[in-house]
Amino acid sequence: MYSPEGDKAREQINTWIRTSGAFDAVLDFDAVLDFDAVWRDPADPSHIRDDLHMGDNLHGNDAGYAALAQSIDLTLFDRPSAKTSPNTPPPTTRTGGKRMKAAKWTVTAVICASVALGLYTNAAATAATIGAVLVLGLLYVYFIYFGRPSHVASLNEVADTKWHTVDLGRTTVSADGSAYRMFVRRGTSSNLVIHFYGGGACWDGETAARPITLLGVVRGYTRELQMFYFNSLTRLFPAVLAGMADRRDTTNAFRDWNFVFVPYSTGDLHVGDTSNTYSHNGKTITVHHNGRNNATAVLDWVYANFPEADKVLVSGESAGAWASAFYAPQIADHYTDSKLYCLSDGVGVVTERWRDIVDTIWKADSAKKPWASTSAPTSTRTRSFTAPTRPRAISSTCTPTRSTTTPSPASAPH
Repeated sequence: MYSPEGDKAREQINTWIRTSGAFDAVLDFDAVLDFDAVWRDPADPSHIRDDLHMGDNLHGNDAGYAALAQSIDLTLFDRPSAKTSPNTPPPTTRTGGKRMKAAKWTVTAVICASVALGLYTNAAATAATIGAVLVLGLLYVYFIYFGRPSHVASLNEVADTKWHTVDLGRTTVSADGSAYRMFVRRGTSSNLVIHFYGGGACWDGETAARPITLLGVVRGYTRELQMFYFNSLTRLFPAVLAGMADRRDTTNAFRDWNFVFVPYSTGDLHVGDTSNTYSHNGKTITVHHNGRNNATAVLDWVYANFPEADKVLVSGESAGAWASAFYAPQIADHYTDSKLYCLSDGVGVVTERWRDIVDTIWKADSAKKPWASTSAPTSTRTRSFTAPTRPRAISSTCTPTRSTTTPSPASAPH
């Protein structure tokens, strides 16, 4: 989906960030991180280096993201030295944890003894035991490891640092009409991450008829563009969240931050406000593009439960990267006394249908939203990140402010 016009727009946006001087009076110059330069191929400046993307010329591989991580000065996220967070959970005892460990060891011992007995007696007993173990293992993985975290209505109900589920009411829904919810994990600092997840998009009959499934992901269908969007919440989250959501990684600079995870299951970059019926091969598919209501409900809950924060990072990946840029101005308007950061990763595909998809198909009404502004940023609290070069996609920059943001490029979801 690369075009010379789209790449020119990307270059203009990143050049403005680097050279306009708009940030000279509002943040330290050394706080501008040039991600574009990190991934650029010196031999072909319009392309990502072949060893830094995962084969789709859009998303970075492990080496690519390692290069981005190594380019960041972690002092940007220095924690407050001796400040007590108003969101710090009360101390808890470890008695429950010890009992749980004892129970796990007991169950393990029983299973091992059963297997040993079966091997000693006869093959039929052995087969039955192994089958039971496999069934129990599958049930454990599905219902416990990938099980939904416990429900809470407010942060006051959270007394640990585990993930919890928040139901947001009848105004929220996934694309296929199933329930939508958010996830929250309390931290031990007064900082906050609001992360918008990605997962493609749909805008016509062909794309609507091909939602992403777990089996399809395993088979690589998403990379081959045979599946396009999540139409319901997957049980994988938040169990498989890693990176900056990994509290066990001692090198993770965000391990003690409060974390709000915004799932994505509406196929509209988190901004749609309509329900459409699409047709494909004689079948009709109803898709609830309810991203705006879902995101608004999440942010209302966040504002009510995190009224203050020292630092706020608004982040997103792929389709969620668009949402991080869309909603960062609104979030900045709420946290007027906080340091605000925005990181939009892996975003953009160029198409002349961008305005039609966003406003006509998804009913996002972008002209009346703060992200449609074309004036220069004026915030005194933001950090700027230029986006990596993408040979087949326009790159989005992220310069959130209290009232404006970078003009939306003429591009469409992928």
